Amino acid sequence: MLEILIVVIVIGIVSFITIGPGYKRTFEREKALEGVNTLQLIYNAQKRYHFQNNKYYFCNGCTPAELNDNLGILINRNYFNYSVEAAGDGYTAAAKRTDGICKDRKISLTSASSNVIKECDAWK
Repeated sequence: MLEILIVVIVIGIVSFITIGPGYKRTFEREKALEGVNTLQLIYNAQKRYHFQNNKYYFCNGCTPAELNDNLGILINRNYFNYSVEAAGDGYTAAAKRTDGICKDRKISLTSASSNVIKECDAWK
């Protein structure tokens, strides 16, 4: 029984060593999906806001409460800091990662296009 336990432990250690680095990248890709989805929500909410107010909503370091109150979107998690800044006649919305291997990297989109730009290689 002790031999089986030792074999299981060794297999666990070897699998952790081989899977560990890939897990961090997978974890980051999952977090990036949250940022992308939130930015797409901001994009659609900004269309609605612009239609109703004839201007875009701007905020630097937007809190989830501000985005909910002004754009009507609810953010459940906070792995990113969000901003919506003026850019010409439109805006640039960005999600800046707060920790992890992509800390301080951004995902962004503009009012001209809902296509996201990802700065971290782990997100691609």
